[in-house]
Amino acid sequence: MRITADSKHVLYSDEGVQCTFDRTNGQLLSIDNEQISMKCEGLLIDVGCDGAYIGGSLNYHSFDPLNTWNLPPIEPLQHVVSWEFLGYNDNLHELHMFYKSAELVITVMYGVKCGTLEINTDLKNVQGSKRIINGVSFLLKQQATEGDVLFSFPGNVPHQEFHTSELQANKPVVTGLINPIIQTASVHGHINILFIDEVEKWATGVYKNEEEVIHYVNVAGVESYLDVNESLSCGTMYIQLIGQHEPYIPIRDLYRNKGWIPPSDGHTDGVLYSCHPHGTMDSGFRDRKTIREYAEEFQELHEMGIDHVWILPIFEHLDRGVYHPTDQRIVDQRYGDDEDVRFFSRTLHELGMTLLFDYVPHGPELEDPLGVEHVDWASVDRDGIPKQEWKCLSFDMTNPEYRQYTTELVEEHVERFDIDGSRIDCAMGGAV
Repeated sequence: MRITADSKHVLYSDEGVQCTFDRTNGQLLSIDNEQISMKCEGLLIDVGCDGAYIGGSLNYHSFDPLNTWNLPPIEPLQHVVSWEFLGYNDNLHELHMFYKSAELVITVMYGVKCGTLEINTDLKNVQGSKRIINGVSFLLKQQATEGDVLFSFPGNVPHQEFHTSELQANKPVVTGLINPIIQTASVHGHINILFIDEVEKWATGVYKNEEEVIHYVNVAGVESYLDVNESLSCGTMYIQLIGQHEPYIPIRDLYRNKGWIPPSDGHTDGVLYSCHPHGTMDSGFRDRKTIREYAEEFQELHEMGIDHVWILPIFEHLDRGVYHPTDQRIVDQRYGDDEDVRFFSRTLHELGMTLLFDYVPHGPELEDPLGVEHVDWASVDRDGIPKQEWKCLSFDMTNPEYRQYTTELVEEHVERFDIDGSRIDCAMGGAV
C-alpha cells in the first residue's frame, strides 16, 4: 500500500489499483488499474437522520410504514449539501476520509483486497442527544465525459440492459429485489459495482442528473437509534475494474474469498417439485384431494424424474388461505390427519424421494389463539403497537421464545412425519 499527496490530490494505491482524491474536499476523482479507468465526481455517503437526508441527495421516506418486502425508495433531489471535510488518515493499512454535517461524523474507508476496491463507512453521533437513523445511501458518481455506458443488474429485475444515454434526468432505474451487482460496459470495457450489507436489506438504482452525471445508488434500509458518541457501520461497496476480461469471474472470486458460498449440507442435486394436494394457488386450490389420495400420483412423478417434493403449507388455516395458518403444529383436516401425512412421507421415501415442508414464520392473525396468547412475540412500532403484515402479526424472528417455539415445531415434525427439510416463506428470504 502507498499513499502520497501534493497540493491538489491524495493518491492511494495498492495491488495495482490507484484512487485519486481531491485534497480540498476528500472526494473520489478516479479509480484506475492497468485494464481501465473510471473518472468520478465523488462518492457521497448520505444519511437519513431525524426526518431528512443530511446531504440532500434523496427524498426522505420513513421506513415505519414499509413491509418486510419493500425496499427503501430512491427519489433523487438536486439540492445536495456539501459535507465539511475534516481531513484524512494515511497511517493505517487503508485510507480513511473524514466528514462532518449536522453533528454527524462520517468516516469513509478505502481499501484494496484481492484487486477489488472495498469502501466502508462509519457514522458517529457527536450531537448531545439521541438521533434516529433511517437509511444510509452510497452514491457513486461517474463523470458525464465517460460517454454512453451500458448497465444491467445480473440475476435481478428489470432484466434488460440499459443505456445511460437514454435515461431521463433524475428518473432512476431501480431493481425489484435486493441486488448485489451493477455491471457496466463501455468502449473501454467492464466495471462491476457491487454492494453487500450482511445485516440490512437495500435498494439499488442508476440515474443521471441534469448535468449528465451518472449516479450508482445503493440505499441500505438501516433503522436505528444512535446515542451520543455511538457509532454505526453499514454495508460495503465493492468496485472491480475489469476492462475487456470476463466480468463474472472476479465476482465469483470475491464471493469465494468472503466465504459467501452456498451451503453444501442440503439438497443441492436433483429435481425439486413444488406442489399441494389441492392443486395450485393460481387455480384456487380446486383439486381437493386428501394428502393420502395425493400420494397415489407420485409413482408417475417419480418416473418423470422428480427427486425432492416441496409441499406447500398443509397446516390448520381458515378460508383465508394456506399461507395464513392459525397453528403450524396442526395438520388441517381438509388434507387428512397425522397418519395420512405419515403415509405420504413413507410413499415418497419408498420411491427414493425426499419431503420438504413449507413454513410460514410471519405469525398468525391477531385474533387467532396463538396470536392472542403470544402477542408479545410480535415486533412493535415506536409506540409499542404490534406490527402486522398480510393482516397477520409480524412475529419477531429474533425473539428467543419464538425461535425456540419454531425450533421445537420443526423438530417435532421431523419426529412425527420423517420430513427431510423445509422451505421458510419470508419476504426477501429463501429455502433452507
